[in-house]
Amino acid sequence: MISTLEIEKSESVWVSDITYVGTRINPSYFALITDAYSKKIVGYNVVSNSLAAEGSLKALEMALDNRVYKGYPLIICIDYLGLDNNHRFIVIN
Repeated sequence: MISTLEIEKSESVWVSDITYVGTRINPSYFALITDAYSKKIVGYNVVSNSLAAEGSLKALEMALDNRVYKGYPLIICIDYLGLDNNHRFIVIN
């Protein structure tokens, strides 16, 4: 759905993702929020040994706290359980 959306400015669509960045000895996950227009990372969090939602929520809190255009609508695409084409969307006005 996001690939067919024409994005015209920053902070109108964000995409979240979580990826494994650790080792076998020190497992870690990197949660990030990326602006779909500028491709800049606007929020992030490193979580040790857990895929719990807490890391993603902290990344989202960072992104929202640093948002420049707070009065404008925002769509957030969430990679749901890491499954292809299994996304959820949140709209913030």
